[in-house]
Order: sequence, then C-alpha cells, then structure tokens
Amino acid sequence: MLKDRANQDALCTVLRLLPLRTLPPERPCGAWPTWACISASNERLIMCCNICENSFSTSCGVLQPDVSSSSIVLSSSTCLLLSGPGQSLVKGQLHSSIYRLRRALVREWIAGGASERCALAAIGMSASALRYRPREDRNVELRERILALAHRHRRYGVGMISLKLRQEGRLVNYKRVERLYCEQQLQVRRRTRKKVPVGERQPLLRPTQANQVWSMDVVFDRTAEGRAIKCLVIVDDATHEAVAIDVERAISGHGVVRVLDRLAHSRGLPKMIRTDNGKEFCGKAMVAWAHANGVQLRQIQPGKPNQNAYVESFNGRLRDECLNEHWFPTLLHARTEIERWRREYNEHRPKKTIGGMTPAAYAQQLANSDIINPGL
Repeated sequence: MLKDRANQDALCTVLRLLPLRTLPPERPCGAWPTWACISASNERLIMCCNICENSFSTSCGVLQPDVSSSSIVLSSSTCLLLSGPGQSLVKGQLHSSIYRLRRALVREWIAGGASERCALAAIGMSASALRYRPREDRNVELRERILALAHRHRRYGVGMISLKLRQEGRLVNYKRVERLYCEQQLQVRRRTRKKVPVGERQPLLRPTQANQVWSMDVVFDRTAEGRAIKCLVIVDDATHEAVAIDVERAISGHGVVRVLDRLAHSRGLPKMIRTDNGKEFCGKAMVAWAHANGVQLRQIQPGKPNQNAYVESFNGRLRDECLNEHWFPTLLHARTEIERWRREYNEHRPKKTIGGMTPAAYAQQLANSDIINPGL
C-alpha cells in the first residue's frame, strides 16, 4: 500500500499521462526518464514516464527496489515507432502503447507486493482494462489467400480478386476484401489516358446466342531476339469466349482462312464476322471464303476501333495479363504461354459483365436457356 495520500496523488499524476520523448545521442546520468527502448533496426523507439529513477523510488515506497529500477523496460512491440524526430504517430498506436505500459506497470507492482485494487487506483485503470486480451485475428487465412491470388494474377484488381474468392466458394463481403487488399498495398496502377471530347455514343448491339457474331483483330508483340509476332484474336461477342488466338510471325488472308476452316470443324462458323480494315481481312482470299461459306463480313469505319469494342477490350486484357507479363524467347514458347492463358481466361477467369461467371460457364448457360437476360 502507498505511504500516504500525497505520494499516491503524485504517482497518479505522473502515470496517468505518459509523454513521448526522443532520446538524445548523449544521455546525462539520472537526467532522463527511466523507460526507454531502442529497436533492433536501430530506429529510435521511445516510451517513457516523465520521472527519473530517484523521484520514482521516493514516490513508491512500498515497492521492492528491483521493481523501481531501470529494468522496467517494455519490449519493442509496446513502443511507438518513431523513424525520426518530428514525424507523426500512427493512428491508434499512441493509446494502445500507453495502455500496454500501464498494464505492465500494474503487474510489476502486484508482483512487488501491492494489491491489485491499490495498483489500479494509483494508475487510474479499471480491472477490465487490465484483464483485456485482444481478439484473435480472423482474417489471417483470407489475407494469405488474397496475397496468393494477387501474386499469381499480378494485374487483377480488388474486383477480380473478390470474384475469384466467390468462385472458390468464399462468400466474403467486398468491403472486407477491399480493406485487406489495400492493407497489403496490392493496388494495380493503371496508366492514365488523355480524355478527348466525343460525339454521341451508341451502345454496341450484343447478340443473344453463341456463334452469331465473331470479332477478329491482330495484336503485335516481339520475341527475345526482337522479331515480331502477330496474334490473330477471335472473340465470340455473345459469350465473350476467346475462340482462338493464332500466333505466327506473319498473318495473311490465307492464314486467316486456314484458322477459320479449323474452327469450322471443332466449333462451327458464325453468321457474321466483324473486323477492322486490315489487309488480311479485306483480301480476296477472305472475301471468297466468306462467300463460299455463307458468312457475312462487316468492316468497321476506319479510325473507329470502338465499333469493334468486344475484341478491343479483350486485346487489352491479353496484353496486360499475358503479353506484358511474359518474356518470349522463341515463337513456340509464345504459342504455349498464350494458349495456356486463353484456356484460363475461358474456364477460370470470372468476368464482371456476365455476372462474375466465366465465359465457358456463361456459354453453357446460353446453350441451356431460351430466355436471355440482356442486363447481364
């Protein structure tokens, strides 16, 4: 028990508010606070009570000498991280560190012979605060899974990560995923584009069944030796499937015809194909093939790629998630990686515009349903 009321008030005054101070390079003996800690990373960590050893010993006469000595030093986890003088504190860290220090002091006093009631009254703390135990973190497994998905799919944002978690059967709130995603600093940076004024916009008509309209385009890239490669991209406008990605050094009209003939045996042909005005799409070989197979060719207006929006959107995903993420030493390696990505895109990658389903699953739904919801 404390000696008298005056000593109790004095100790209560200095322990209720625990100011933070930075420790100078040279500390005069007996002139600086008792409790201080320097972290292993050599950053300056200070958590102290604004009294020296002598005044503390005289204010707390009932405590044992070893309790009032400078050995009462908290671990670095209870100190405030101050990377340098003048820097702001992390929100909430000040109060949590002060409460940790107060709890440690009360336990030391109780171990030195003081009663719990007197120690709590002296420092101004309730019994519930002394016995508080932090809750167990329930986001450990979810945080690890988000981190694994972000490392595997480096260009996926929080929306795609949330859809992938739902695809795995984890019904997690979007805001919870967003908070954990931002805590790990996994945000994907996008290059901003200059906005230009546009005229009246009209929505691109969307077919309601597979193999009604295909969109085709050519995407360029290079292998390690600097030689160009061309990717013939074919997308189904209704299902958003990547029907085919043919990778060659050069693509001609006859090459496009060979790819379409191969698809005719495995998937069937569409009623219409939409392309830009590239020479491989406007040549005699392509026109003759379309006439022979009863397929309508439709070219967009020059300089207006938005009229071929479905395949242009797919090209952006292809470049961002595949071409820019790989270094192709050979043409064979490029074909292997691009085909692997195409299969993953169709079978495993959820797509927001079709309600978070994969293109393959959405195609199966269209095949089994006669009523199509245009809002998806």
